[in-house]
Amino acid sequence: MRHLSCVSHGGNCGSPHDPILPRESNTVHEMEQQLIDLLGNIAMYNDKGWQWTGHSPAQIASTRDGFQRSLLALQANIPTARLGAELVAAIENGTAANDDSGRYRALALARFASNEC
Repeated sequence: MRHLSCVSHGGNCGSPHDPILPRESNTVHEMEQQLIDLLGNIAMYNDKGWQWTGHSPAQIASTRDGFQRSLLALQANIPTARLGAELVAAIENGTAANDDSGRYRALALARFASNEC
């Protein structure tokens, strides 16, 4: 298993097939920050990062699959009410793992800012 910091290092912290999982000791706020960071990294990778890494189509698919598993792992640790229906749907249907615009990062930022604990 890789930790979220591996994404910012090009995902070279383990097998590309390992999901990037949150640490169980994190608070909800820390999980939310990890989700925001992951969504930002996903958008950067899907925008141009896959080109910069020189990934093959198979590597791109594997990376996106890892993103999806990581998103689902984080979602499982954040109350659904804090995420909101749109973000939950985007995570569950895979749209967020393929985002290249940063839309879901911006949505998460807005959701968490408006839902202070």
